[in-house]
Amino acid sequence: MVDVCISRDEMMDDLSRFVVSMNIGNEDMFMRFTEDFNGWKNGIWLCGECEDAIDSNGLPLFRYYADSYVFQSVNPYENYIFGVHPDVHNFVQQRGWYFEWYDPGTLMLWQQ
Repeated sequence: MVDVCISRDEMMDDLSRFVVSMNIGNEDMFMRFTEDFNGWKNGIWLCGECEDAIDSNGLPLFRYYADSYVFQSVNPYENYIFGVHPDVHNFVQQRGWYFEWYDPGTLMLWQQ
């Protein structure tokens, strides 16, 4: 459910502050405009495999193959939503945005 649909600049600022405030990443998390990636307009380009986005348990915020990872018969990624940490997924969705994978290392954010 979308609470509000914020602008791209607001989304980038809010997401940076969120990952820092929740201790799940750093303020230098890789985020650029999609225009810088391939010319697509109005989206946000994120690194899907960068080490700058790790939660307090050492799990990455983004993991394309989340459902296929198993560690000691327990799947630490079982709560991921389409390869995105659930806290980050819900935060973004509440602001009117959604994640879309381009490839296993490249993630985009788009307005709903």
